[in-house]
Amino acid sequence: MKIDSKILRFLVLLLVIFFLLPLTACITKCMKIIQDPLVIDINDPCATNLQELKEVKKSYALIDGGKKLTISFASCVTKQMLAGKEMEVAMKSCGKSCGRSSDLKKVINTLTSAFDGEREYLRKVNMAIYRLQNCRDKEARTILSGVKSKNKSRREEAIAKFDNLKERVKNDNKFLENIVKKSGKRIKANEKVAQDIKLIASGVPSKSLRVKPGYNIRNRPEINSEIIGKTQNRRIKIYDITGDWISIQHRSEPAYVSAKAFNSISQKTRVQVTHSNTKKEYEKVKENYREYQGREEKMEKEFNEIIKGHALG
Repeated sequence: MKIDSKILRFLVLLLVIFFLLPLTACITKCMKIIQDPLVIDINDPCATNLQELKEVKKSYALIDGGKKLTISFASCVTKQMLAGKEMEVAMKSCGKSCGRSSDLKKVINTLTSAFDGEREYLRKVNMAIYRLQNCRDKEARTILSGVKSKNKSRREEAIAKFDNLKERVKNDNKFLENIVKKSGKRIKANEKVAQDIKLIASGVPSKSLRVKPGYNIRNRPEINSEIIGKTQNRRIKIYDITGDWISIQHRSEPAYVSAKAFNSISQKTRVQVTHSNTKKEYEKVKENYREYQGREEKMEKEFNEIIKGHALG
């Protein structure tokens, strides 16, 4: 019996769809795991803390996109200036090719905003790691307490749970390593663009700036915060720039002054100070990650000591 060619083609198509759909779903799932190495077990007592880390990581994607365009623009301007073009000509040319404003002030604002966003992201990562550490410590204490138990069934149950805990901590470390590596790459890119801006905005002052006299020095970066002093006509060291507020030291304590008190908050200074503070936050992330890495070995050592004590007992 001959089968109509149209029916045959239709049957072949159905078979292809039947086999391809599960394969597509599998590929999509695998790609998702590759992009995001942390798969959260709902039975994990620290699932909330891990979810917090995932959400923080996801939120950064919104900041990263705009910054990349600005970094491309700054690199383009630098190359053209090194080739002998005037700054205004280079900025106009790169503004067209990169689709960015040729206004240096706007570029600086975008960069400092992006660097501030990176720093805030890293600050949230640090807080999330700290909370995760506390949660894992609590989990380990509970399990190791069970391992010490004289009750055989409770001890065996705790030993099985300890194996699961080790696996979780190992997965935590992989995820944290991914965050540290990606953040490190961005910090390097920020370093490069900060140097580019330094060239573009050459001849501007360093982190020590002259302040106008008679401006209020406040204890917080808010217009209604307490006034703790007045500025004098001299050069002072600035520590940070957040919006319209400049962070300084007053009588060895953190204090804030309006940006209006400075004759020139230079482009170079704004980018360098903001980047410098972002780097400090990144160093904290690396330090917390290194500390977390040691947890697995520490737990294993304590576990072995307990088991050894039971064997001797």
